[in-house]
Amino acid sequence: MRERIRVQSVLYQTGLSEIWRLMRSVAAAAKLYALGGGGVVEIAFGDSSPGPMLSRAALGDLSAAAVDAGLAACTYVHFDANLGSGGGQNRLATEGDSEFIFVLNPDTYMAPRCLMALTAALEDEGVGVAEARQIPFEHPKVFDLGSGDTAWASGACFMVRRILFEALSGFDAEHFPLYCDDVDFSWRVRLAGKRVVHVPSAVVFHDKRLDVGGGLVASEVEVESGTLARLLLATKWVKPDLVQETMSWIEGDGGPAHRRALGTYKKRLAEGHVPSPIPHAAKVAQFIDGNYARHRY
Repeated sequence: MRERIRVQSVLYQTGLSEIWRLMRSVAAAAKLYALGGGGVVEIAFGDSSPGPMLSRAALGDLSAAAVDAGLAACTYVHFDANLGSGGGQNRLATEGDSEFIFVLNPDTYMAPRCLMALTAALEDEGVGVAEARQIPFEHPKVFDLGSGDTAWASGACFMVRRILFEALSGFDAEHFPLYCDDVDFSWRVRLAGKRVVHVPSAVVFHDKRLDVGGGLVASEVEVESGTLARLLLATKWVKPDLVQETMSWIEGDGGPAHRRALGTYKKRLAEGHVPSPIPHAAKVAQFIDGNYARHRY
């Protein structure tokens, strides 16, 4: 295949060393992809930080090194606003014309075979989205060991054909600026008749914060955003029982971040600023044991 890949990453107060680390890993994967007969790869950074994370000089150094390492281009734009992950990805997608878009978190490092494995999965016209495997903490959602079929793909590391991304108008950034934008997008992909697959041979290291016991650490902002996203996802995908159950739990046992999310949801509900219900949602939406897919563990 000779298709072009645009790797897109949305920054938010991301350190310069992380940006360089990501670029180098993309360049290494691009070299192997080209050796295997693949097309060119470019990387595009969009910045939602309050101020630019890359100076003109730093961008010049980064871009020159990226091209020297084999990438077709390395671009950067500061949005002058916090567009969120989905909004930033949507904006970046309008600037390119590559056949593939690889949505990738800035706190990641891909293995060299990653691009080859994901594009191979997308050779099947029935596949709409191909998701990489995250290490050292794999996502627990179930996937078929034969076909790779899974309920949804994590927005930390998935590849999609541009034609499908544009047909679905990308992420619903209006309602899901930080969390559940990937779940919602994946379900819309499946509702459109395309498969979402997990590709274990496409590996991405995803840097995570851990507590002393080895568990993942969630900030107050993450808890609040995740709770609001859950309420809006259940509203959009027609699960009123889950909305009520979540609201009741917050009112009885929720912490300050949960209660702030509930307040925002009620305000948006009163203003009519919630997503419209998706027709035929039950065909693809999965709300299982508090998760958005069946989990392996």
